[in-house]
Amino acid sequence: MSTFKLIVGRISRLVPNGRSGSSSRIYVTAATRPLQDSKKERETKKEKDQKTIEAMESIKEGMVKVKETAEFVKGATAKTTKSVTSMANKISKAVSDTTGAIADKATDSIIKDATNYIKDKAEDK
Repeated sequence: MSTFKLIVGRISRLVPNGRSGSSSRIYVTAATRPLQDSKKERETKKEKDQKTIEAMESIKEGMVKVKETAEFVKGATAKTTKSVTSMANKISKAVSDTTGAIADKATDSIIKDATNYIKDKAEDK
């Protein structure tokens, strides 16, 4: 505040009084302090910055864990898919073999029955 009084005092000596057309009033705007953060504000900002950095590091660690989990799930899914596909192929082959065997037996039985029927009809004539 003393700096402000000193500046006004020096300016008032330089301005002429009593002359026509001139004014002895001077408008001075000055901040009470230079535009600086106070120490408390700087400390608060540092704390906020540190907390932000810690939060970002936590997010980064979380993302690494998510990535690891996703890779594990991907591997497990691929293994399960391969296993299910293998089982499906085995079952399909077994069903195909069984169907073929049943068809062969049915064909043999039908041919045998047809042959016997034809023989019986031929003997009856």
